[in-house]
Amino acid sequence: MAAVIMNEDRISNLPDEIIHHILSFLDMKIVIQTCILSKRWRPLCTNLPCLNFVSKQTTWDFVEKTLLHQDPSSNIHAITLRLVLPYYWRTPLPLIQFAIPQGIRILDLQLDCYGLTIKVPHCLFTCQSLVNLKLRLVLHSYMELMFLYDPYQYKQHVVYVEPTTVKLPLLKTLHLESFCFHGNQFIQELLLGSPFLENISIINCGLHESHNLTISTTQLKYLEIDNIYACIGCCGSGIGLDRDQHFKNCKVEISAPMLTAFKCRAQISDQYLIHDFSSLATADIDMDFPKRCRYCVEKKFFSLGQLDEFGKNMMKFIQALYNATSLKLGTALLEVSIYNQMQPLDFLL
Repeated sequence: MAAVIMNEDRISNLPDEIIHHILSFLDMKIVIQTCILSKRWRPLCTNLPCLNFVSKQTTWDFVEKTLLHQDPSSNIHAITLRLVLPYYWRTPLPLIQFAIPQGIRILDLQLDCYGLTIKVPHCLFTCQSLVNLKLRLVLHSYMELMFLYDPYQYKQHVVYVEPTTVKLPLLKTLHLESFCFHGNQFIQELLLGSPFLENISIINCGLHESHNLTISTTQLKYLEIDNIYACIGCCGSGIGLDRDQHFKNCKVEISAPMLTAFKCRAQISDQYLIHDFSSLATADIDMDFPKRCRYCVEKKFFSLGQLDEFGKNMMKFIQALYNATSLKLGTALLEVSIYNQMQPLDFLL
């Protein structure tokens, strides 16, 4: 009797829902290998609700074959995809259209690419079932090295997000990283087409042909803005760009009365205007000098008038966060204030 218990395959006897949940934590290459365990596992691997393609060895051929072998009746509601695009690809349209099944609720897409003018297809912003959408770009080749050497002369944001219309009626969370979009035009379409949007993260993104960004919504609860920049005439035009000619300071206006958490990473030369943060609970703010220019402050890279203006803008910005019960500030705020003989925290005393 003891020997029978020892040889019992308890995992295979679990309900399909539990096995699917276990497999949802594994990369698809490993999941497919489980088919050799027993006949019981074979149909499970072709009827998965969650698909993860996160291995560095993942190819589009493998993704395509895996999706083609999924049971047509399967209800795929989550896909995580990390993919290196060939250098000759200029749009991931066939890939994304094929990889988005009807009824998908969670899409986490990271594209490692070499192209300069890739455009995100419109189908991503008209998916009626999406609840959570994460889009991330990783640029490779020599341009990545140039970006690390001089982030202003060699910008990496060369992928456009320019949907003509946004229809995401169920979307609650949006994460955009290292993309370019048409500033207010895209944001307004996004807010109008996503009535339940509660969480927005905009990281390392460019405002194409614009330096203004306005976010006005009564639904937003979490907002993260990390290193956005205004690019004028630079997207997709190559490298070797002059910062003063192409990359302008940003003006960001925000009105979000239901916002409870706000995280911001920006340059001291950017202007942030806060109109309504009446529900704010936590704020994490770090405004720094441009990476290329921190050492230039003592050499009058900025005029005294500019530093004074930056200091006043930051004072207004910080004062607008008065409702926050938890407030974290970066050291650059103090540096600029001390340089101008200001006391930025007096209003808190």
